[in-house]
Order: sequence, then C-alpha cells, then structure tokens
Amino acid sequence: PPAPAPVARKPRSAPPAADHITRWWPDASQMPRSQLKLIYAGQAQDQRTIALLFSEKLDPDTFRQNLKVLSSDGQTLQGEWTLGKNERMAMFKVGKPGRYTVVLKETLADITDHILGTPLQGPVYIQ
Repeated sequence: PPAPAPVARKPRSAPPAADHITRWWPDASQMPRSQLKLIYAGQAQDQRTIALLFSEKLDPDTFRQNLKVLSSDGQTLQGEWTLGKNERMAMFKVGKPGRYTVVLKETLADITDHILGTPLQGPVYIQ
C-alpha cells in the first residue's frame, strides 16, 4: 500500500502586537510656556481611577466638557470628571480593570485661559 500523505501543519501565527505603554502626549519641555500641558495620564495610586495631571490648575467651569473616556469597545463611559485636591489633576472613576481611551479637546483650559491647543487621545490602563 502507498505511504500516507504527510500531514500539512499550519504555520504558527505570530502573537498579536503588544499595546505598548508609552507616553502619547507631547513633551512639556518642547511646548510654549503659554500653553496648557498634560504631564501625566494613568491610574491614580491604589484606585480604579484615571488621573490626568496638567501643568496648571484647570478651569473648574469647563474641564468636564473637554474630557471624555472611551471603553475598550469605543463606547463613551458615563461618569463625572472631578478635580483632585491638587487642582491640576482631573480624575475619573472606572468600574473595572481594563484599557480605556482618554480624549482631550484642544479647548481644555487652565484658570488663566491657557488652552491645550491640540486634541489628544491615548490609552490608560487600570488594574
């Protein structure tokens, strides 16, 4: 009898590309002094909260309209941005660990009317 045909093996596919945790906002040292700057975006220590730290105190009347959070499937999360004890920090509580996308409008302003000047968007990971 003829020898059995060799079994064709599927080539192994490469694992999906990792979503690297890198800074997705401009380097503050390269920006004009008159522009509001994002300094940090990440998880608040020991909390399931997104924290954004800026170069100046945020305008409490407008910052909520200029920030939003998207879930991993692109849906806008319901919730409220609050100012931290440090009024340069905006905070948003999330319900569970995961990858979220933060969207900042270019019109985000500090208390002296300096604006962000460019829209920003990037991931934040919550454990």
